[in-house]
Amino acid sequence: MLGYMSRQNTYRIESRLGGGGGGSVYRVWHANLQKQAVIKASKSAGHGCAQARRNEFEALKDVRSRYLPQVYEFITEGSNSLTVMEYIEGESFANLLRRGCRFSRPEIIEWYCQLASALETLHRHDICHCDVKPANIMLRPEGDICLIDFNAAFVNGNAARVVSRSPGYASPEQYELYELVERNRKKTPEHVIRSMVCSIDWKRSDIYSLGAAMYHILTGNRPHERAAEVVPIKKIGRHDAKITRIIEKSMRQDPAERYAGATELAKATRRIANHNGLVRVFPQTLY
Repeated sequence: MLGYMSRQNTYRIESRLGGGGGGSVYRVWHANLQKQAVIKASKSAGHGCAQARRNEFEALKDVRSRYLPQVYEFITEGSNSLTVMEYIEGESFANLLRRGCRFSRPEIIEWYCQLASALETLHRHDICHCDVKPANIMLRPEGDICLIDFNAAFVNGNAARVVSRSPGYASPEQYELYELVERNRKKTPEHVIRSMVCSIDWKRSDIYSLGAAMYHILTGNRPHERAAEVVPIKKIGRHDAKITRIIEKSMRQDPAERYAGATELAKATRRIANHNGLVRVFPQTLY
């Protein structure tokens, strides 16, 4: 498919950015838009892989936010698929944390506001990310963030999604669902799995995952994969009390004890930003 698209003179492949068992990611020149773009090319891995890519496209095609990548096109040919999207220049927080980078209080407040705004925008469109973690948060050269990678997205109540989890960042309910599905995948009917997926409040699950990512960014320590065993922030070192309270509320084991929604979370982070006069925190953009 990449060869076909290149022959149409729409995309010129510049470099391979990475890949694995599910496919490869390329940086390309988009001739029509006159800008760089990214193509995610999935291999012939069956319906699940193709559905994950379509979820990513459906999640973002109508959403516009400075904190989310824009998706341009989705193409399928048999079980192969291509997702064409905005190229996000910068570095992931997973890499930054791996190098031992530490961040200032104003930076952390600003990024928390921006990520909460990204979730607020997604949730207003009935989209849940389902895999918020440092590896999926890009720090752009100008200092803003971008939340990327929607392979696991839960879109408009569509239960046909890949059940996954990222240890340390997945909410306890998502983690338990993953383990249950993996233990019983061969003997559990598809409709039962769908029912289990739909039983989770994925918006509050996203709030937990964002809290866990900010826990790591704030403390430099990855949260324990079991929510019950997460070390309290106050036992790791001295950290801003207001930010700590937001993270701890976001990471409550009981979803009902977390923020009721991303709007409530965004308001909490913006109150801290306003109190500190952070003028670079922008309002969310909704379409």
